[in-house]
Amino acid sequence: MITPIKEYIQFGDFDSRVEGWYLQKRDAPTPDEKEIIESIPYMQGALDFSAILGERVFEPREITYEFKLPNTAYEDRKVAERYIKSSMTTKTERKLRDSHDRRYYWLGKIKSIRVADDPIKKNLVATIIFKCYPFAFHEDNYFDDVWDTFDFDNDFSTWTKWEINGERNIYFINSGDISTSPVIECSNPFTLTTSDGTVYKFAKGNNDDFALVLQPGVNYFKAQGNGTIAMHYNVEVMA
Repeated sequence: MITPIKEYIQFGDFDSRVEGWYLQKRDAPTPDEKEIIESIPYMQGALDFSAILGERVFEPREITYEFKLPNTAYEDRKVAERYIKSSMTTKTERKLRDSHDRRYYWLGKIKSIRVADDPIKKNLVATIIFKCYPFAFHEDNYFDDVWDTFDFDNDFSTWTKWEINGERNIYFINSGDISTSPVIECSNPFTLTTSDGTVYKFAKGNNDDFALVLQPGVNYFKAQGNGTIAMHYNVEVMA
């Protein structure tokens, strides 16, 4: 009886489930922080500037998988080894999808693939290391009200579009783990004022104003204008 494959990854042309590889181990430790520490002479301790922008910044993270291809003839094992290397190693940075992280994907590339052949048991064991951006991205760049794909355990629904007639207090929720810069879509010119008094002016159409960031949690604004204003953004999590 063949055991069905439930855990798998997809990267480039490679789909471990389709190719018959069984996941044995997954290791995704949190990434190292980008520490900026200065030791000042004649001063106790040291100064840590790592979070000078208000949040911790991280190095790329490594995600390691160990797969087994069981009970396979020698010639087929050699073909499988060539394919698992050629289908991923030559690819540039792109999406890595892992069945463990439903509705999220990693952005990265192959660091190394090591394959061990066991001629006695007729198995191949492949150890694959990815070098990825430290946070995982949600599949949707904002809540789109598509309930067929909505994950009630992990997704977060919120208003991302508001109708404004003159002036109105509105809010946007960033359900991710770090701040993000949204795309502001306006039907007419608008002004947004943050809770700390910072004013942003937006033209009709799509505005990529990277000075405006949504902090994790609820972000309050006073909107002034007439028409609709929407924010499109991508949620990033420390999965």
